[in-house]
Amino acid sequence: MYNKAWQNERTIKVPIGLRSIKEAKGKRVLEVGNVLSNYHLLASYDVFDKYEAAPGIINEDALGLKPREPYDLFVSFSTMEHVGWDETPRELEKIIAAFKNLVSHTLRPGGTMMFTVLLGYITTLNKYKEENRLPPAKRLFLKRVSEKIVGRKPVMKRCAARFTKSRSGTQTR
Repeated sequence: MYNKAWQNERTIKVPIGLRSIKEAKGKRVLEVGNVLSNYHLLASYDVFDKYEAAPGIINEDALGLKPREPYDLFVSFSTMEHVGWDETPRELEKIIAAFKNLVSHTLRPGGTMMFTVLLGYITTLNKYKEENRLPPAKRLFLKRVSEKIVGRKPVMKRCAARFTKSRSGTQTR
């Protein structure tokens, strides 16, 4: 999947992520889930991934991540929906706790969180979105409309969200 971005939604997400990181030049940036390095080398940011072991990657659970200094930009592409879901035993509420930890301990006041999640993959996540339990202030949706790209039915939807933590430390919507 990594090197065939032209066949899936990453053809849109990867350039958005790379541009966001380039625009944050000189600021602290954290990528949750090692995705972007599979497309482009940008050594100016930190990468956190619980499972992927590689030089320079922080291997820690999303609930335990507490960096020494907060980040100005947090980006994550098709990673957060796996928190709690791909674990044994499954902990469906863990994604909410992970978001709360990441906002509280990794995001600087005034910082921006940008992430995408797969809607429809985990029905609980759809429910959390409808209940406004996910943190974003601004939600953007991408919907696949063509079967010709990868031969799948056009039911896959992606949610791209941007969240800003206010200078006082409270979440803004």
